[in-house]
Amino acid sequence: LGRLRRDNQQLREEAADLRAEQEELEFYRRENIRLRAALGFKERRPLDMVASEVIGRNPSNWLSTLTIDKGARDGLAQNMPVISRQGVVGRLGAVRQDSSDVLLVNDARAPIAGVVERTREQVRVLGRTDGLCVVTPYGRSADLRVGDRVVTWEGSAYFPPGLVIGRITSVEQDNFGVSKQGILETNVDFHRLEDVFVIQSLDHVPVTNGAGGD
Repeated sequence: LGRLRRDNQQLREEAADLRAEQEELEFYRRENIRLRAALGFKERRPLDMVASEVIGRNPSNWLSTLTIDKGARDGLAQNMPVISRQGVVGRLGAVRQDSSDVLLVNDARAPIAGVVERTREQVRVLGRTDGLCVVTPYGRSADLRVGDRVVTWEGSAYFPPGLVIGRITSVEQDNFGVSKQGILETNVDFHRLEDVFVIQSLDHVPVTNGAGGD
């Protein structure tokens, strides 16, 4: 009976080891898929980009900042645009030797010049504390609709044109009741963001069809 117990214990330990090994293999399989996708994205974009990984989030500013593993040593500088396969992430804030902070697109400190794809109406995209963004047209008679996709404007000081920012999920009157403004949900899911790309130079061929899809 004692030997049977020992054999059963050994079998349980071997089964646990096997499960751990399978979980490890699955982790590396998923990691390989993720890295291959990131590499493919970079190769398809005619932009001077540095690939980077998200290594930290600020608990007090979870929806507005994150930290990446590249910095001045890699040629990065403040205000460089940051994108992902899904679209606009934000731009660099503080840059250290080996890491940098990213001000996300939904950070109120980092407004973006955008354009509504359907109408080519120029708009200003500004973040809110709830993680959404306010889309403010420059004209009072702007035609904003739910579902409109907003991309970066060709006259942006920081971003190439055509990068996807997000979609308008609702339209309402502004605080003065004079004109319309839209509420935008970003194309990037910041809760699941792992890989980003920092654009070092805008001297290359610009993106015209968005950095990411739906």
